[in-house]
Amino acid sequence: MSIIENVRGRASPKAPSPADIRAELALAEATQISLQSEHRAAALAVFAHEAGAEGRLRDLEGKLAAQRHRVETLKAAYDAAVEREAEQQAAKKAAREKKQRSDAADALAARGKAAVALSKALGDAGVAYRALLAHSTEAVTAYPPLTQWIGDGICNANDIRTAVQHELYRVSAQAGDPDKSALPGAQTSPHYEWQPKAIPSLGERITKANETLLAKLNVKAPG
Repeated sequence: MSIIENVRGRASPKAPSPADIRAELALAEATQISLQSEHRAAALAVFAHEAGAEGRLRDLEGKLAAQRHRVETLKAAYDAAVEREAEQQAAKKAAREKKQRSDAADALAARGKAAVALSKALGDAGVAYRALLAHSTEAVTAYPPLTQWIGDGICNANDIRTAVQHELYRVSAQAGDPDKSALPGAQTSPHYEWQPKAIPSLGERITKANETLLAKLNVKAPG
């Protein structure tokens, strides 16, 4: 296989790189320069009628012709190697961009599903929030003295809103919320900023508040 065939042979894993060929070409060009110098000296010797000069000249002419051919071949091989390397880089870039586009498409599809799920969850949360407000108001309306016991009872709208904001932080934030992933409106006290999972859940807080208020009412929770 010739140098150029070896370079252009895309299937060959051992095809020389442009740097390899360039190094070999530099040596070949140095050898050619040396032969050219010897050839000029031999030609001068022939002109001076030195013994054996014609034989040396013919021998050098053959070597010089072969070396020139090798240099030209290596130059062509170098160009082919550069072209091959460019094609390989272009193919890798195309493959990489194809995967990136595919990954982006997958992420967008997952994003759409996440949006649908979040929309449903927020819809359910809105219904539950309105119910929490309504039942809290009903309890106070049914027995007005409850307003004197409220304290940590989480019965008025402001207390409920704050409790829900803490719940939003608990369920969505990382410690300190470094990536701003907490749900909009999520808040917490400085005590829990770096440990959101330690925040008592909304359900736990309302249950505890109900137990306190029921004890004051001196009635049992409905079965």
